[in-house]
Amino acid sequence: MDDLRGMNLEKYKLWSIHALIVFLSKRKADVDGSFDELCARAFCAWEQRLPVDAEAECREMRLLEENNAKLSVDGGVLPDPMMLNSG
Repeated sequence: MDDLRGMNLEKYKLWSIHALIVFLSKRKADVDGSFDELCARAFCAWEQRLPVDAEAECREMRLLEENNAKLSVDGGVLPDPMMLNSG
C-alpha cells in the first residue's frame, strides 16, 4: 500500500476489507459501510491527499506488534487468522 501512484477506483476494489479499513482509519475517515463504499471512500481520500494521522499510525503499529507477539509460539510463528483466505 506504500506506492499509491496511478491509483483508480478499480485498484482499490482489489484490496481486502482489512486493508481498506486500515488505510481509512489512518486518515481519520469513516470505516463503516459496504465494501464498495469503503473502496470509494479510500479512492476519495487518495484523491484529496488526506494526510496520515501520526497517532493512528502509532496505534496501528502497536496493535500489529501485539498481534505478532501473540502468534509467536515456541520459536515459531502461527499463521495470522485475520489473513487466512480459506478454511
